[in-house]
Amino acid sequence: MGTTAYGFHPFTQANDTVIVCVNQANGDMHAITGGTCKNTEEQIVLQVGTGASGNTGATGATGPAGDTGANGPQGATGPQGVAGPQGATGARGDTGLTGTQGATGPVGATGAAGPTGAVGATGPQGPGGAQGATGAQGDTGAQGATGVAGANGAQGATGATGAAGTTGQGGTTVTTTSALTLTSTTTGWALVPGLSTTVNVTASNAVLYLQTNGVIATAGNQGDFASVDVRISVDGVPVAWRTFDDEQGRFSFRTSWSVDAAYPTTAGTHTVTVEASLRSASFPSGLTPTVFVGGTSTNPNHGMLSVLTLNK
Repeated sequence: MGTTAYGFHPFTQANDTVIVCVNQANGDMHAITGGTCKNTEEQIVLQVGTGASGNTGATGATGPAGDTGANGPQGATGPQGVAGPQGATGARGDTGLTGTQGATGPVGATGAAGPTGAVGATGPQGPGGAQGATGAQGDTGAQGATGVAGANGAQGATGATGAAGTTGQGGTTVTTTSALTLTSTTTGWALVPGLSTTVNVTASNAVLYLQTNGVIATAGNQGDFASVDVRISVDGVPVAWRTFDDEQGRFSFRTSWSVDAAYPTTAGTHTVTVEASLRSASFPSGLTPTVFVGGTSTNPNHGMLSVLTLNK
């Protein structure tokens, strides 16, 4: 246990008091000039007697604070005392007597009549009564007399007969099957392969519309020239023809033919053909003059013949 030196200045008056705080755990003590001790210390108040004041001793060094003691266990709660007996219920007092009812006073006079209240709203209309029975039907009147029938009107004149219809009309087209080759040794007209067709005319005043076209190509060198005639014939009789020139140039070697005509005819079958002939040729190249008229149906040079049968 450590030691503590306690010192304080001398008191100048008698009967002063000194407060000493004693540690509850280890017994250390120290004096204070006022106030209260810690809650872990016991406070002791000392009375100082009268006497000559001695010299003030030197103040000792302050000792270290003592350890705080552990709190002691709380004591057990004592048992609850036994409840005393309940006192007896006191006696009920007597009920007082009911007083006698007083006599009924006389009836007062009748008051004056109040004003008449406002008229209330009109109530909803009641449902309609049942419909009465239907009266008996009256007698049917007599039928009037039938009027006199009017006379039949005169029949109108018969209208004029309309124009005959267009039955028996038709059209057909054929194409070249190969090219017709014309040379300087070939003379006269030659059938263009494939350009021949037969039509059946039923009207006595029909017209055949004829049209043919195709390509003429020259086989030679630049500057070689040819002139070709193309015609249309019906039943071997020429009905239209034209002449077409073609020269082998720097950027060309062919030309096109086109011939058409309207040809009146009679009823029956008629054959239409297209023929071509080399009119003249000049080939400075020295090659044998050669010209192709038409071509196969898939060749760009192919020719065509169309025939339309029209009734007047």
